[in-house]
Amino acid sequence: MNLFLLSLKVNGYPIDKATELLSEIHLMNNEAFLEWHEQKKWDVFNYHYNTNKFYRSLVMSRSDTFPDRWSGIPIITKNDFQNPVKDIIAEGIGKNEIYLSNTSGSSGHPFYFAKDKFCHAVTWAIAGERYKWHNIDYGKSLQARFYGIPLARKGYLREKIKDGFSARVRFPIFDLSVNNLNGFLQQFRKYKFEYINGYTSSLCQFAAFLIDKDIVLKDICRSLKVAIPTAEVLNEKDRNLLKKAFGVAIIFE
Repeated sequence: MNLFLLSLKVNGYPIDKATELLSEIHLMNNEAFLEWHEQKKWDVFNYHYNTNKFYRSLVMSRSDTFPDRWSGIPIITKNDFQNPVKDIIAEGIGKNEIYLSNTSGSSGHPFYFAKDKFCHAVTWAIAGERYKWHNIDYGKSLQARFYGIPLARKGYLREKIKDGFSARVRFPIFDLSVNNLNGFLQQFRKYKFEYINGYTSSLCQFAAFLIDKDIVLKDICRSLKVAIPTAEVLNEKDRNLLKKAFGVAIIFE
């Protein structure tokens, strides 16, 4: 049983409906898809223009007339969203109808955002499909997760529960000392990880540690298939470093 997909359903995310939509899209030819895409993007614009005071005022402040071409719609920047979330959600939408989250704030200001539950389910349906391209079953294949974790008890427990449902073992990146990196290596000897996911910089530091020890991670953990750096820029030099140290394909998320 995939506990991650089950948790989505229990929490009201229509993952089955999202998967059906994805299947329907795959059946479209190129012409039909472009027509569908054009209609959907205007549906999204019109919905938010008509139901979201924040967005409507933003459009009106940057355009003299109602835009009749996509190029006439103003580009929204991160700064535009530095407002209380309650002020930028469409009218008539309750908290129990949305997925609310935020970025880590590595740039200095966290980015808070909200999606309706169907949109979030579609996101995971697409992600699940992409993972399967690399023989990874998200929520079942064991993940080595190089991420931070809240230090406050409530946030810490929440993330640990999510790790349990998502079949992942967390490697906290706050302390990447040699002693801790040695501990990480022992985890790869112990568990049958199928993929790595984490911040580019922390993966590169672990990779440099492995190269210094003349170790290829795939030789230690034969079940490992791919590594997925995320959240930060991955240049060609870093990609080659990770590939050399891990011995698997490097897929940028």
